[in-house]
Amino acid sequence: TMAPQRGSQIAVTPRYERKRFEFALPVVLHEYRHPHIGAMIRLNSIIIGTDNLGAYLLNTELYGADLYVSIKYTIFRSFGCKQKKPRNRKSGKGVPPCWG
Repeated sequence: TMAPQRGSQIAVTPRYERKRFEFALPVVLHEYRHPHIGAMIRLNSIIIGTDNLGAYLLNTELYGADLYVSIKYTIFRSFGCKQKKPRNRKSGKGVPPCWG
């Protein structure tokens, strides 16, 4: 058939997370046989990572780059996010939660 083939994989990702910092080490088995270990670091709103750390650390032929970068910038915020008014948790009414 002309449909694209999709590989099977399983992943376990231990991570350490704080409000402004995060570090993760994803361990992935591609086709349940080929292990890959990656790394990801987040500082505030900037994320840099790779899914195949071994390609950079081991002396092997590198056929492509496996690197990702993300930068998040929140443009719009709810009016309630600017205030220090606590949310009324009992009735569920009040200011919606703030993201970002």
